[in-house]
Amino acid sequence: MSLIRDRLSNVPFVSDLWDARARVQGSMLSGIDAAKIVGSTLVASVTGLTDGLSKLFAGVPVAVSVMTAVLPSLLVAAGAACIISSRSVLSSRLLNGTGDTQAPMYTYVYGRGLRTASKLVVFPLILLAGYQVPAQLPNRVLGRATLGGFICDQDGMPVDEGEVVVMDRFNEPVGAHPSRLDSVGFFYSPLRPWGLRPEHIRIELRQCDLTVSVHDSEPAGPYGCRANPYGGTLPRGTWGTWRVHCSARSSDQ
Repeated sequence: MSLIRDRLSNVPFVSDLWDARARVQGSMLSGIDAAKIVGSTLVASVTGLTDGLSKLFAGVPVAVSVMTAVLPSLLVAAGAACIISSRSVLSSRLLNGTGDTQAPMYTYVYGRGLRTASKLVVFPLILLAGYQVPAQLPNRVLGRATLGGFICDQDGMPVDEGEVVVMDRFNEPVGAHPSRLDSVGFFYSPLRPWGLRPEHIRIELRQCDLTVSVHDSEPAGPYGCRANPYGGTLPRGTWGTWRVHCSARSSDQ
């Protein structure tokens, strides 16, 4: 561990994270206050710009769509890194009054508050860029071919009448076609090869329309929905269940 720590300390950017290569200028704005203002603004702006570019370039070749998704985060992260590491040389006469230039000293260009804010946002922005890569890659590249499972009501009974549409994060259909629920509430949807990652399931029932997150599934029971009265054998594969609550449509609908 000490060897790794010593080697990391020789990396300029790592040293700058600990303010080890120069003097830090004071700031009227505290680091935490600056982080709240700058950090929240940057992350919100980058997230919005990333989503907009991802949707705009969803139909273009994979490399282009991935780059447009991660580029805003990486550019802002690079700007934050520059703020953290930018230094200027202090006059040696100012330091010791002798004009000795053998040991130049440095000061960080930006104040403590802005540098602290940049430290707090640079790694989340890099992680955000990393998250955007699999989110932007099409199903075929990551081996996603199908999505299926069981739709159950709050009592664990199968919901057996309706259609399921698999959606991406922009609420665009990524299932090859709507899937009918069978008698045990099971649906099976092939995914479009060049569609984005599934994020939502829209369930269209006689009583209502519902939208649930793909990630809100529970493990399926021995017969799918836990209160499935039909018994039988599960389709081969690993399936989830989604519990939904549907209020009856009003009479004017």
